[in-house]
Amino acid sequence: MNIEIDKEKSQLDPNKWLNTLPNYRKNNEERSSKKYALTAVLFVIGLIFVSLIKNETRNLQKEITDLTASIKTIEFNLYQETLEHEVITSPESISRLADEYLESHYTYYKKSQIKHLDNKEEILSELKINEQKNSSKKMSKKIKLKLAKKIEEKKLELEELRNLYSKPK
Repeated sequence: MNIEIDKEKSQLDPNKWLNTLPNYRKNNEERSSKKYALTAVLFVIGLIFVSLIKNETRNLQKEITDLTASIKTIEFNLYQETLEHEVITSPESISRLADEYLESHYTYYKKSQIKHLDNKEEILSELKINEQKNSSKKMSKKIKLKLAKKIEEKKLELEELRNLYSKPK
C-alpha cells in the first residue's frame, strides 16, 4: 500500500499547476496591441511633421535664392552706376559736355558788382519796406493807420511768445 501511495505521489500531475499560474496572456495581448497602436500613431505623426518641415525648408530655400538673386542684381546695378558716375565725372567728359551744352559767351562781373548776402534779416526787411512803399501808395491814410496798429500788436504778441518760450517754468 505504501508503494501504491508512493507511486501516486511520484507521478506528476500536469493539471495541478495550471490553476496556480497567473493568466498573463490577455494582459500581454492588450499591452502589445496598445504598444503597436502607439508606435503606429507616433510613426504617422512623425511622417506628417517630416513632410511639414521639408516643405518649410523648401520655402525658405526658395526665399533665400530669391533674395540672393535680388542682391546680385542690386550689386550689378550699383557697379554699373559707379562706373557711369566715374565716366561722367572724369575731367575729359566734363569738358566735353561743357563744350557741347554750355554757352561759351560768359559775362564777367567785377567784385564790386557782387552783393554779399550775409544778413538775411536785413534783406527781408528791405524787401518788406519796398513792398510796403509800393502798397502804401495805393492805400488811404486810415487803412495805413489800422494796418500799422495791427502790425505793432502782432509784433508785441510775437515778442511775448518769444519770451515765454525762451524761459519756460
